[in-house]
Amino acid sequence: MEIESAEYLAGAGGVISLMLSVIAYLLKFLLQDFRALQQNLHEVQTRYQLMEVAMQTMSKDLNALRLQLQKKAPV
Repeated sequence: MEIESAEYLAGAGGVISLMLSVIAYLLKFLLQDFRALQQNLHEVQTRYQLMEVAMQTMSKDLNALRLQLQKKAPV
């Protein structure tokens, strides 16, 4: 009877070890994807800031042109 319980215990330990190995393997890929996501998010934030600055510049230029046109054309 002691031998059977020892076999079950060894089998359970093997299964648990295998499951932990699979979890570690999947966590490795999850961390890689998370790091790639962080890099992509940083790139998107940088592009957004550049586009925001470009839009502000265009808005100022358009307002300046509008003022020039208002001065030239009497209403």
